[in-house]
Amino acid sequence: NAMLNVQKEYPYLELVVTTGNDAESASPDSPVPVVNLSDWLKQSEKTELENVSIDPNDLAAIVYTSGTTGKPKGVMLTHDNVLSNVKSFSQVIDVGPDDVFLSFLPFSHTFERTVTFYFTLFLGAEVGFARSVLKLAEDLKVIRPTIFVAVPRVFEQFHNRIKASLKSKGSIAATLADQAEMIGWRRFCRRNGLAVPSSSASWLYSFIWPMLESRIVLPILDVFGGRLRIAIAGGAALNNAIGRFYNAMGVELRQGYGLTETSPVISVNRENCNNPVTVGQPIPGLQIRLGDMEELQVKGPTVMKGYWKRPDATAEVFTEDGWFKTGDQADLSDAGRIRIKGRIKEIIVTSTGEKIPPTDMELAIQTDPLFEQVMVVGEARPFITALAVVNEAEWEKFAKEFNVDPTDERMLMRRDIRMAALKRLKKAASRFPQYGIPRNIRLLKEHWTVDNGCLTVTMKLRRPIIREKLRAEIDELYTVPQNNV
Repeated sequence: NAMLNVQKEYPYLELVVTTGNDAESASPDSPVPVVNLSDWLKQSEKTELENVSIDPNDLAAIVYTSGTTGKPKGVMLTHDNVLSNVKSFSQVIDVGPDDVFLSFLPFSHTFERTVTFYFTLFLGAEVGFARSVLKLAEDLKVIRPTIFVAVPRVFEQFHNRIKASLKSKGSIAATLADQAEMIGWRRFCRRNGLAVPSSSASWLYSFIWPMLESRIVLPILDVFGGRLRIAIAGGAALNNAIGRFYNAMGVELRQGYGLTETSPVISVNRENCNNPVTVGQPIPGLQIRLGDMEELQVKGPTVMKGYWKRPDATAEVFTEDGWFKTGDQADLSDAGRIRIKGRIKEIIVTSTGEKIPPTDMELAIQTDPLFEQVMVVGEARPFITALAVVNEAEWEKFAKEFNVDPTDERMLMRRDIRMAALKRLKKAASRFPQYGIPRNIRLLKEHWTVDNGCLTVTMKLRRPIIREKLRAEIDELYTVPQNNV
């Protein structure tokens, strides 16, 4: 129907049809067969589809996990798995035919396919497709979505740009932004039943908020097109500071959580019950519990059938009584909301026996704009250290403080620069136990990307690959003299 409507509006539009063989054998001067679009559609209507009976337990898809460790496995999802997930998700996110989504992740990823494709089809919403990640900022302003679903890395990048823009406008704008975030966070906490920070000047806030909203908050909303109702972050851990910033500034950012094996959504924060440090409450129909080592386990109709031709791997991830083991450590003490502590397999155990979940530490360090990507290391080592990819613009400013050429990569290794960077790192991570804070840092310029194999499509670190690639750099962290900055 959409194609017919286009044909009516543009009657001169024609559909070019070539076969693979035609395309291979055609020369630049060869005539290209052309078929009128409406004629082609009429012809296609004559083809009757075979009436296929589908059972809810029939296999609908085999989705290979992106695999942060080990060999990817084919996750078998049934029709009932997918539909149950969509139905349950629709009960906790208010979406209708008037909503517009913006999609930019590949549909090969379960998160994007279920939430942005199946979910919108189920509810009759519109979907606009971004041209690329590099043009996402432009596409947001063109499509003006009401719902935006993205991985945390995207929200982090927009946060850095917004912060840099505010800082470039001078100290007054930066001060107003800080005030807007502080007051906006109090308003958010009050709406969502969270503890409201105390303040002796709270009586003033209702008077100055309208000015802050017009000068600071609304321009931030315009970055996302101006009519965004809900933003959902999923696929990886969200930095707590990033979640606080957006919700304080009027961008309703809700963190969700799931796995390919659960079709994928397990939980999401709801309206007026949103705590950004958690991934929300489980969706209807899904049971949760904690197993050994506080591992989150789930049970329900969205859990996969198993791994394709891998009965051994399937048996490993299910308990004897049929619960799926997520591999994530969790806390369930926040009013039924789930707080993910980190992947059990990623927990670093030092040679002194200390156990450090790396993700929260890395996200805290990344609140300093100098550090764009961070991976802490220390497995079987005497202490924790960090690999940090610097933000190019911030590195230039940082290098100028030492009167050195920022294009000279040797400066990344200079001792006084590294010690100054380590001091900034420790400030960003000050709320963590001393034994878990890195004692040395290696600054890097080459970013970790999907293309070079260091990230999954949802921007999670592929730690084994990074460790192998930077083995010499990691060894150096434990051979140079230490300095307790």
